[in-house]
Amino acid sequence: MVRMPVVSNGLIEEHEVVTTNDQPLGIWHLNGIPLASVVRALQSRAESRA
Repeated sequence: MVRMPVVSNGLIEEHEVVTTNDQPLGIWHLNGIPLASVVRALQSRAESRA
C-alpha cells in the first residue's frame, strides 16, 4: 500500500492505494469501499491467527 494522488469528487487528493504486480498504478476503492482498509484488516486478522 502506498499513498498516491487520486481523483475524488472531481478533485485530486492523496489516498492510500493497494498496488500489485498486475495493478502497479494501484486500486483506491472498490464499489466505494477503500481497498487499503480492507487489506489492512485482512492482514491483521491473519497475523492474529498465527
